[in-house]
Amino acid sequence: MKEKMIVFMSFDCSIDVYALEWLFTTLLGNADQITSEFSNKNKKLHECLVENEKQMSQGIRIYESYYSKETNDKIALCYDEYSKAVRLIVTVGYNQDIEKAIDIFSENNYIYAAYLQSEIDYLRNNCTRINAMKRVRDDVDSLITITLPQAPFGKRIDITKLSGHFDECGNIVFGSSFKMWFGIDFFRFIPQEVLQRYSECCTTEILKNGTIKIQLYENTIDYQSELANNRKWEFRKFTHMDKVVEDWRFEYKSIAAADHSSANMEILTGVFPHGGVRQVRMYLDKDGKNTAKKNAAKYVYKEYDSSGKVIAEGECDTESD
Repeated sequence: MKEKMIVFMSFDCSIDVYALEWLFTTLLGNADQITSEFSNKNKKLHECLVENEKQMSQGIRIYESYYSKETNDKIALCYDEYSKAVRLIVTVGYNQDIEKAIDIFSENNYIYAAYLQSEIDYLRNNCTRINAMKRVRDDVDSLITITLPQAPFGKRIDITKLSGHFDECGNIVFGSSFKMWFGIDFFRFIPQEVLQRYSECCTTEILKNGTIKIQLYENTIDYQSELANNRKWEFRKFTHMDKVVEDWRFEYKSIAAADHSSANMEILTGVFPHGGVRQVRMYLDKDGKNTAKKNAAKYVYKEYDSSGKVIAEGECDTESD
């Protein structure tokens, strides 16, 4: 079985739909074998992405998931109406085309950031549920936990104490991983000269459009090594990433408070009926088409556990909510 890799990538919503289609087919394969999981199930990939582009132009929040029927590799596409940023979460079997695709896409489009790492490495640093973390780590008893009164069983892993944890706000992702790409749009958060000065890594490369590519350690399978762990921490400290995230969260909340756009979806966090910690809702009109929440007759939902696994899904009338 191929090692699974995870890619996080963020960019502005003005991205060309053909560039996005190229990225999807490069990562997932034949366009005819790629299908939507949610509202565009019966449409071809290009039609789906055009529909997504239309929704973004209307300021409608999007959470859409695509998968390859050949490989079951997946790409989740999210759009935030406040930051105007698109985030892709890609889960694919490892091959050399992944890195090449990110290079080409980043060189020809202005991105915020992209991160490449093994799926196991991501889970080892971002699972908050203790039982889920035990499936990927042997040292769970030594990890720091926090008590959340509203959560089942009270305790959660404090992932902020782990070097490879990710912070996301408004679809812009901040973290440290095996390989990272930082585009011109990201330099408002961490200046270009700071990223160029970082030297505790294997390589630093500047792509033709100014995007900076950093490889922290030699091989993706080295994620458990002391070197990899230290370099992730050093990168976070050198860039003052925690402070950058804190400042951006404050700015984002100010933008959101001033923006009264109607959204057609919500990502909710908390404790849900089936034990999940996150629920994604897509609002629909009486004919089953995407619409703003205030005009919706019903919504479809998916409930996720802390590792990102879907544990429940269904449909509800908005009146019964």
